[in-house]
Amino acid sequence: AAIIALGFLVIHTSSMIIAFNGYGERKKRDQIFVPVVHLIAAVMTLINLVPGGCLVGTPLLCVTAAMTLYYSWQVVGQRITEHQHRQS
Repeated sequence: AAIIALGFLVIHTSSMIIAFNGYGERKKRDQIFVPVVHLIAAVMTLINLVPGGCLVGTPLLCVTAAMTLYYSWQVVGQRITEHQHRQS
C-alpha cells in the first residue's frame, strides 16, 4: 500500500506541473494527458484485486509514475530554457 501511495504521490505532483503548464500555455495535449494518466493509474490498481496481482499491478503503477515524472521534467526543462532565452 505504501508503494502504491508513493506512485500516486509522484503521479499527482507531476500531473499538477503538467496541468498548470498546459492551462497556462493552452496546450490541449497536456490538459488531456493529466486525467488520462490518472484514469490509467486508477484502473491499474484494480489488478491488485486478483490473487497475486500486486506482483503485476504495483510495478506497472511505478512505471506509470516514472513516465509521468519524466514528462513533467521535460516540461520544466522546456520552460526553463524558454525563460533563459527571453532574458538573453
